[in-house]
Amino acid sequence: MNLFDLKDTLTALVNYALRLPALFRLVSDRYRRVPPIKGLTPVSFACEAPTALGLTVAAAGDVLVQTSILRHPQTVASGFASLFASVAGVAGAADLSVVNFEGVVDSIKPSGFGAYAYPPALVTALKEAGFDVLQLGNNHALDRGPNGVDETIRTVEEAGMGAVGTKTQRDADRPWYTLSTVQKAGRAYTIAW
Repeated sequence: MNLFDLKDTLTALVNYALRLPALFRLVSDRYRRVPPIKGLTPVSFACEAPTALGLTVAAAGDVLVQTSILRHPQTVASGFASLFASVAGVAGAADLSVVNFEGVVDSIKPSGFGAYAYPPALVTALKEAGFDVLQLGNNHALDRGPNGVDETIRTVEEAGMGAVGTKTQRDADRPWYTLSTVQKAGRAYTIAW
């Protein structure tokens, strides 16, 4: 995901969130004008916090695991964790970090081609690498149907992470976003993803 895709994704998320009964504010000094999205009210960006109290957000692109990589944990002692070793420092050092999870969790029959379904250990490895939020809303979110979505969200939440972009079958009224609180310089910031 390049910077422009990230900006467009965040803009769409912010504009959509403003239609929900939740207070959502994104602080940014870089992008002052946001192109309107049909049917949505544009949000304006402003920077009110002193620059000395910056908040670090790390975002990573797709985690899409092919069949050969699903076998990887059997070949090294650190399992899936070794796949994310090169980004763990960045993700772990950020105040908040998010990654796009292309697929679902299936603890019974993982697969790495066509319908992407991963063992729960992959989510654990992402948490250990320092990621806080998994973005689940993508073209592989329903690769195992609604039950796959349910198992994925349950696994992500049990790992202590936020899940955004999908919701369980039972949570029809649950928002599709997640709230994360970050402590920085003695202040608490709540961010909606």
